[in-house]
Amino acid sequence: FPSGPSLPMKNLEMDDSQIQLSADTDSVDDHLLESGDEVYERAIMEVGTGRSQFKLLAFCGWANASDAVELLAISFIITTNAECDLNLTDQKKGWLTASLFIGMMVGGWVWGALADKYGRRQTLVVSLLVNATAALLSAFSPNFGMFLTMRMISGLGVGGSMPIIFTYFCEFLPAHNRGFYLSFLASSWMLGSILTAGLAWSILGPVSCPRLDSSASLEQVCASNRHHDCGFSDLGHMYPAWRVFTAVASLPSLVAAIGMALSPESPKWLLSMGHVKDAQRVLTKMQEQNSKNAYSRVAGQAIVNLGDSPVQPALASTGITELWADLWRRTKGLFVSDTRRSVVLLSSVWFFLCFGYYGLTLWLPEYFARGGVSDHTDIYQISFYNSVSTLPGNIVATLFIDRVGRKAMFVASVAISTVGVFLVLAVNATVFSCIFAGVSIAAWNALDIMSAEAFGTSQRAAASGFLAAVGRLGAILGNLAFGEFSGDPPLPMTLAGIAMGLSALVALFIVDQSRRSIG
Repeated sequence: FPSGPSLPMKNLEMDDSQIQLSADTDSVDDHLLESGDEVYERAIMEVGTGRSQFKLLAFCGWANASDAVELLAISFIITTNAECDLNLTDQKKGWLTASLFIGMMVGGWVWGALADKYGRRQTLVVSLLVNATAALLSAFSPNFGMFLTMRMISGLGVGGSMPIIFTYFCEFLPAHNRGFYLSFLASSWMLGSILTAGLAWSILGPVSCPRLDSSASLEQVCASNRHHDCGFSDLGHMYPAWRVFTAVASLPSLVAAIGMALSPESPKWLLSMGHVKDAQRVLTKMQEQNSKNAYSRVAGQAIVNLGDSPVQPALASTGITELWADLWRRTKGLFVSDTRRSVVLLSSVWFFLCFGYYGLTLWLPEYFARGGVSDHTDIYQISFYNSVSTLPGNIVATLFIDRVGRKAMFVASVAISTVGVFLVLAVNATVFSCIFAGVSIAAWNALDIMSAEAFGTSQRAAASGFLAAVGRLGAILGNLAFGEFSGDPPLPMTLAGIAMGLSALVALFIVDQSRRSIG
């Protein structure tokens, strides 16, 4: 779209009563022929992409990485002397994994709806603080009950922030390169996984207790650990390494909450709630950062034009009853005729992919323990390699997702991953896990973007949260199903292959929103 004449930013310093921008009569008439979404797309195109989006990408990327740290940290904690300090039997370890996903399932549903009602940024900050606080408190848990409770509450925070991050960031981006930026955001998960593995390697690795044979009982493990210092000593006091690791792993979420508190609210959400002047200020500031004080009259006029059809803001709930009623209303609203098809298809994709992917990845350690890898292999080193191996997949997704489309990227990635599942017995286990992680990451990037683009502003966060909740349900059921068949490797692999194949098949029927304006 052509830009209008540039004006210095100092001419745009104004209060609430002065936000009036002039334009040619033709441009004013033109907007009457466009939908509100098209006018917003025109404005965000004129604002352009640059420093403002890079700044938001840094904050959102770190928030996404902090969620990865919190989600992945538990897999390292349960392999340490926490087994003895918290009396972690195999059954209790299963409960820990399930509790995290249960918290994420509920959190995705609740926080998503709240983000549509109260705003993206505010909800993100609160969910990140919930995550950080509960994770930090879990490091001081004296028993399994408190540790389980704190990790479930932490899961509530993670479940909310993960889908909202993509909802928030996509509303600052024009259609033509939205996929590129969102894929870059999705790639930050790799940063979180590398950070987690690096922290485990540096904090847990040097003071880890010797690994016994995989057949050793918990009592034998604890008896052996009593003869070793599995922690850090200072002034005569021993600090268990797993508690130090847990506390340090909570800090990224706290930093992310501070970063999001310094970020602007989504202008798309502000407009949907009728706050036209606030949205204009956000976009004006973005224009200033992107083009060094040169302001596009067309961009400002397009935002003002949206005020011709103001949306009445929803009234804030005054109590718990009203809050839950509004949450249920927003959830039911996803299944109306306009969005029912998208919800059903994407829910199916999320369920099948999470069932197969998380079922397989949670089963692999059991397979490794039964002979997949040597007992002398450094598990922290393997985890670090697995995290780094996602780099090629992230690069491919970022460079090509706007060219080939989200759906094609998802289907291709899942198809290759599904074939690879059956190769785990034929190749070195470490090599397989690295290849699987590198290929499948592109599917997750594409699915995150498809989910954010499929719904309008008033439903986007609620829908993303609901889809994430369905995915967590699939992960829980996958974990249970794979546990039942863990003694016979072909069965878990068959389950994973079928589930992931079904996710790719269902995805073929989804309408790809690549390079289209979002509602």
